[in-house]
Amino acid sequence: MSDTEKVASVLKSAAHAIRHVTKERDELREKLAHIERRQRAVKVASDMHDKGVNRDTRFEELVEDCEKAAADGRLDTISEALELVGPDMGRSVSLDDRDHGDANALEQFLLGDG
Repeated sequence: MSDTEKVASVLKSAAHAIRHVTKERDELREKLAHIERRQRAVKVASDMHDKGVNRDTRFEELVEDCEKAAADGRLDTISEALELVGPDMGRSVSLDDRDHGDANALEQFLLGDG
């Protein structure tokens, strides 16, 4: 094997290795983004329950809703709005509105439904 053939073989192997490493990096980047989005959704959902917002929604369901909001780019807005809610402020809001089919304005805003 000539030097030129050796170089060509090494370049071919290097190109394959780079493609493999690049694919692996992209997959890991995607997994990390998913994990970070999930952690942020859990934190926002936890803050919501701590402040009395959406307590009638199961925590896991609330996390899923927050993940969907994050995927739509709305989680930052929800989180900022949640900062405006004082401790237990959500508890003082009557849930009777739901019985009449009218969603609470605060909940609509926080979940991006309104």
